[in-house]
Amino acid sequence: VAASAPMNTARSEHTATRLLDGRVIVAGGTGADGTATTSIEEFEPVTRTFKVLALAKLMEARSDHVAVRLRSGSILFAGGVGSDGSILDSAEIYDHESETILGGFKMTGPRTGARATLLPDGRVLLAGGRDNNGPLKTVEIFDPVAPTFKATDLKNDMDEARDGLSL
Repeated sequence: VAASAPMNTARSEHTATRLLDGRVIVAGGTGADGTATTSIEEFEPVTRTFKVLALAKLMEARSDHVAVRLRSGSILFAGGVGSDGSILDSAEIYDHESETILGGFKMTGPRTGARATLLPDGRVLLAGGRDNNGPLKTVEIFDPVAPTFKATDLKNDMDEARDGLSL
């Protein structure tokens, strides 16, 4: 097996999201300086190389966020920790075809360390994580058609608060 070239930006707590054609988008994370980054790279599995997407950067630096490929092929990035250490309530959508970012989306509250999954109807479920007060038991839904985040009613929240859970 041939070795892959290294990423262009050293990072941890980033996301890696597979596109339908096999390429992988690596976004955000904590850089070598210890703060969140805005950089986005694309891994090309055929050449086993990473390239920096010069036209695309996250609008807000974030690490420990969630990323989900939407039905449209775009990627939702939500929550995480910003470059100043604050827990974010913001989200943005990356369109890999045009290498553009759309921002200005607000979650129901700040959330990092959450898990997200694409639902069969195209909406995205975000669960758990933590905010400034500790682990969360709340669940929220992102509707890409609206596009808005909405809290679920209390009967749909998790019984126990969870941070770093798997879906």
